[in-house]
Amino acid sequence: MVTIPRNWLRDFLGKCARKGLKVNLDLHAYPGGSSDGTFNGVWPEKPKMWRESPTFGNRAIRLRDVGVKVAQGLINWVESLPELERSAVAGISPMNEPAHLSWGTADWGSHEDVLSWYAEVAGHFKNSQLPNQGVKLYVQLIATAFPNWGAEFIETIKPWYDGLFTAEEQQRWAVMDHHWYSAWTGAQCSGRTVSGGAYYCDDSPERIREILHSSSEQCMSAWAQKFADNFPYLKAISEFSIGTFHEAKHACTDRSSQNVFLDEQVKMWNSHNIEPFFWTWRMPYGPLFEPGWSLKYITGKESPFHLPCQRPVNDRINDPEIATIDSGEHQVN
Repeated sequence: MVTIPRNWLRDFLGKCARKGLKVNLDLHAYPGGSSDGTFNGVWPEKPKMWRESPTFGNRAIRLRDVGVKVAQGLINWVESLPELERSAVAGISPMNEPAHLSWGTADWGSHEDVLSWYAEVAGHFKNSQLPNQGVKLYVQLIATAFPNWGAEFIETIKPWYDGLFTAEEQQRWAVMDHHWYSAWTGAQCSGRTVSGGAYYCDDSPERIREILHSSSEQCMSAWAQKFADNFPYLKAISEFSIGTFHEAKHACTDRSSQNVFLDEQVKMWNSHNIEPFFWTWRMPYGPLFEPGWSLKYITGKESPFHLPCQRPVNDRINDPEIATIDSGEHQVN
């Protein structure tokens, strides 16, 4: 839970504007935890944000209302930015993967909590100047917050979304945002070096493409088609990667299969007018994950990581302070 200094962020936006870059400000964490999992800030405790109150300070306010104020604060801050810095803000995503892993039945929160919260935040966004200033609202929802393992996810959110935003708003600034990861598609669409997936990493490019374009709803082609059919206007996939399996040590890391996977995804998202964001730019402290999840690594622009106090082994061997030479044998102390 690191607070980003506002002056630093404002200056960063200015640098982006001068280079013609756009930024989506995507909030991933909330007080008390807004989703389940090791990344939520309160693990292994249950998430508290949706249905509980603070345990210190103002205990009368609900944490979900604190979350609304956080989103309002971001809206107001972007509104207050100078024109140059604000021009770099493509949009605001109020909450990433809200109520992830609640499956619609958890005692700490559900999709119903999410939809009412998002409707309230969307109201604040509508009443701001941001829609008229070219800033979009990315409405990020995840199937794991919905009942029946998300089987009725689209059918549930479409009438809610169409009731919340007019067709004109959906064409201009309201963006439906949904993630797709092969890594969590199980046997239907994942690629692995071990058995249990839909394909092996050393399968032919033709075989990999066949799987990705299969009729399974979990696979890329069917998923994109259903998304586009139900949300014909602005839509995004604010997280995708070329991680083929969630156990990174068994995921594909060879360039041949990965190039096919990346190429097919980008073609698919573009052909269905789904705005894509790769997750993530860098992962320098997770070398096992870099081949599937670090765009800088994938493009060949990441340098090998060394600890600040670490030097290459050859230099350390020749340093008299940390090495000894005895009878021609190198003995690193």
